[in-house]
Amino acid sequence: MSDSFIFYKSFYDAASQAPDDATKHEILWHLVEVCLGIKTVNDIPFPASAVAVQALASVESAKLRYGKAVSDGKKGGRPRKWIDRAEAERLFAETQSWQSVAEKLNVSEDTLYRARMKWKKDTAKPAKPQNLNVYDYDSVYVSDNVNESDTINSNKKGTPDTTTTDPNGSPSRPTSERVLEWCPPD
Repeated sequence: MSDSFIFYKSFYDAASQAPDDATKHEILWHLVEVCLGIKTVNDIPFPASAVAVQALASVESAKLRYGKAVSDGKKGGRPRKWIDRAEAERLFAETQSWQSVAEKLNVSEDTLYRARMKWKKDTAKPAKPQNLNVYDYDSVYVSDNVNESDTINSNKKGTPDTTTTDPNGSPSRPTSERVLEWCPPD
């Protein structure tokens, strides 16, 4: 007995050739019973048995294709190999060879290498800031000397624009004198 089957549009098209709704429903109900293995084609009346014979061929063909895909590894494949980090590092400390660690853990060297890179990546993650609204006002230097000729341009983020423009209007690097104006030495 099967738990499921594929219902094709051709099943519906065949059942919809019946003269009335009651017969259509009866054909579809018997079709479900046959495809799930509850009844055989010989146990159901004529119009439903004709549709069921055609449907069973399609259902069996789909089951064979699925079974082949499962056996070929296209559905699911082999399960992932889990490598215990502490065990791998202990074995490496003993043998000083990742190749021998892979042999002892019964995994390929590539699998062990990918696991090691993942471990390295996981430990290298920076800690998330606890509060993003905390500012260190002591480390910010604000100059009191603002001349009337100085203008401050702001970029989209609200920070001062530190680029200067040459006579042609294109941005250029600030001069050392300009940098000293913006950031005077202590």
